Amino acid sequence: MKKTFLFVASAILFQSCSSTEPTVPITFIPSEKNQTALNLSIGRPFFSAAVTHSLSPNFSLVGGGNIGIYNHWHLNGGVQFSGIHDNFEWAIAPMIGYGQVDSLTRMERNLFLLEQNYSTNFTELRTSIFGNVQFHLGSHPDVWFGLGLRTVRSDLTILKSTNTTLANIHNYQLFNLEPMLFLKIGYRNGYGQILFGQDVYSQKEVPEFWQ
Repeated sequence: MKKTFLFVASAILFQSCSSTEPTVPITFIPSEKNQTALNLSIGRPFFSAAVTHSLSPNFSLVGGGNIGIYNHWHLNGGVQFSGIHDNFEWAIAPMIGYGQVDSLTRMERNLFLLEQNYSTNFTELRTSIFGNVQFHLGSHPDVWFGLGLRTVRSDLTILKSTNTTLANIHNYQLFNLEPMLFLKIGYRNGYGQILFGQDVYSQKEVPEFWQ
């Protein structure tokens, strides 16, 4: 039985900076059974790692995490349904996750500016829908240019928080819409890519100090 291992390195040049969202994803979409991909990416404000293993050309196990500035971290795992049709690729990935967000709130009191650090732990149920169109520009090495779009719906449950406001409100919903451009350069079982992306729409039922 054929097994393929792929390594992906990515640089994210622009992206949104929501605390709980590893935005502008590097979604690996397999073309056959028993493909395994290790994906490392760096960008503001996260360093991310992810692993994808295809049980069939259209069904994969996925997992990963990210570490951000200010002690933000997040782990998630789940499944991915995906497909490739000529130049078009798509993926739907329901996942569960756990993480921590540290935030800083500034307040004025008696003419003094006070700073208070908060730490919040949460669980997450997330559904991500992703699609892209890519065009092969050349071979040796292989070069692709593409356009992508992702929507993400997340339901967060606060487990504990040193912020009394967050501790008393347990559930939040997030919705993001993220278009992107990317350039991929591949050789053998590895490729690198550069992404330009931005969260253009966010519906976030969360207080400002959560961001």
